[in-house]
Amino acid sequence: MKPIPQFDKVFHRLAIGCQLFVDRSVRIVRQWVWPRVEVTMRLWLAKIFLVSGILKFSSWQTALELAAHEYPVSFLSAAHSAYLGVSVELFGGALLAIGAMTRFSAVALGGLSLVIQVEYKPLDNQLFWMALFAWYAVSGAGPISVDRLMARGLADSAVGLISRIVTSFRWVTLHAKPVCLSLLRIWLATSLLIGVSRLGLQ
Repeated sequence: MKPIPQFDKVFHRLAIGCQLFVDRSVRIVRQWVWPRVEVTMRLWLAKIFLVSGILKFSSWQTALELAAHEYPVSFLSAAHSAYLGVSVELFGGALLAIGAMTRFSAVALGGLSLVIQVEYKPLDNQLFWMALFAWYAVSGAGPISVDRLMARGLADSAVGLISRIVTSFRWVTLHAKPVCLSLLRIWLATSLLIGVSRLGLQ
């Protein structure tokens, strides 16, 4: 039995309307929602490390004692550990907050989070930090950032090294971002499955 032509037209128009609605919704999310979510997430991450760095810097003796006794790093002395940790927290946190040199600050803060996870106390929230820092390392900051404001000028820079760095960052974003996103999805799915299995065993 052939479909009724009138019903076929209605179905076709409905499908086109749904597609237009989805396309417009995705465009709104990309242009308006995601930039604000991204900068909020970046500021939240930066605040964690900035507050820690400011507290340690304002009470340096306490920072040295903490580095020596509370969370010693096996491959660094207490003084070097304190200096390096506070420097990464302050400078990395500040740069991440404004979105300047975001990839470098993300690598530094991600490395610090890894050291905390391995050398001090393994916690789930530090794994979440590392996942976000990995994302920023491969994708850079969003539209509301110093990096994005300077991107066009740096790409056209007369200094060859700077333009090559910008080009390499674009290559990393193009090729490494899908891989990073896939790994984050696998990690998230695995974490959820483990959490659900633990709840089932209790």
